[in-house]
Amino acid sequence: MIFTKANILASFLLLFTQLLVIAQNIEDEEKSLRKSSKDLFDSQEWEKLDSLHDKLLKENKKNSYGEFLVSYMDDFLVISKYHKNSAPDKDWMEWYKRLETWKTERPDSLLVTSLQIRFWTSFAWKARGNGWASEVKDEDWPIFRKRLETANKIFLDAIAEYGEKPYPSPSLYASTSTIAMGQSWSAEKINQLVVQPTIKGFP
Repeated sequence: MIFTKANILASFLLLFTQLLVIAQNIEDEEKSLRKSSKDLFDSQEWEKLDSLHDKLLKENKKNSYGEFLVSYMDDFLVISKYHKNSAPDKDWMEWYKRLETWKTERPDSLLVTSLQIRFWTSFAWKARGNGWASEVKDEDWPIFRKRLETANKIFLDAIAEYGEKPYPSPSLYASTSTIAMGQSWSAEKINQLVVQPTIKGFP
């Protein structure tokens, strides 16, 4: 076969089109996942949410950036809910009661544990704000630290259940980055508690 500029260009355009189709399919899947996750949460169908999470985990699906789709369920159910930090604290806690109900009814749920961590880290940053440390009010630092410590305790309790084995869901480790930043974890601690288990469990 003779490779001409036209042939090379046509092949490149075909490949580019195929990649766009794949990316669009994944984007559509993310939108569908976002809607189904929200609908199931609003109707408090915990078992179906867990089944959806476990299915994505088993299929090991990733988006066009190589990120696990299963980790996006945290974003859809927590981060997007109060992204602007505009809701009052009582509304946040009212929403959190659903997670507590979920955890009570399904204590072995992998997803709800990750959601609890994401909730408390988001709630912590709500108290702190996103500005410079020098801009944070003195009375807000204790609230920030307490909420982060709540998230950290949930994380440590979760990984303790599995001993030397990695926690079965990458969502848990993705949820800890904010704890690590807020509590100024050392590189050694991050490597031990997050990086190595993630590499071992989700190569």
